[in-house]
Amino acid sequence: MKRFLEEYCSYFIYGICILLLSLSLYNIVINYKHANSLNERIVVMDSLNVYKEFKNNVLSIENNVNNNHDSKLYGSLSKILELLKKDGAFRLFPKDKLAYQDLYKLNNYFLEIINNGWIYNLSEIEKYSGDNYNEFVNTLINNANYVDKELLNNSNYAYSFNKNIRDEMDEVYKYILNNYEKFSYIILKISNEMGNKHA
Repeated sequence: MKRFLEEYCSYFIYGICILLLSLSLYNIVINYKHANSLNERIVVMDSLNVYKEFKNNVLSIENNVNNNHDSKLYGSLSKILELLKKDGAFRLFPKDKLAYQDLYKLNNYFLEIINNGWIYNLSEIEKYSGDNYNEFVNTLINNANYVDKELLNNSNYAYSFNKNIRDEMDEVYKYILNNYEKFSYIILKISNEMGNKHA
């Protein structure tokens, strides 16, 4: 009986060791794949429609602002334009390479534009613009907060090894650019009203 227990214990210990070795190898593979995914880069392409539309919207806003210095919207839209051009998606150039960290900064700068541009100037914009854009901007804020959580959650690599299911980095990049483009479109629409005598 004693011999049986000794043999049983040795098999049990071997089983535990094999299990621990398997878990260790699994963690090594997961960490290696995660490190590779964090080293991936997105290449900025000027052929992407949302990228071109955003840049064109900002240039059109600038034209409207520069041609309407006497408008009551001039001060508010100048501040937003300054923020749009200072950093973020406007400072992306074709062939730039973006890592996860760059996407995180790009998304956070979008939230900064909203906070320091839109929210700070909201009362002036609402007073003179024909439509209420606040609800739509709130949707963009929710989108940006969602992206923020997704980017911070990139440490959880327990999910799929298969990159064919979806390319998360590319999706996040396009999502962020889409937020910039939609916001610039709203500002462009408001800036088109600058020529009206009331705005």
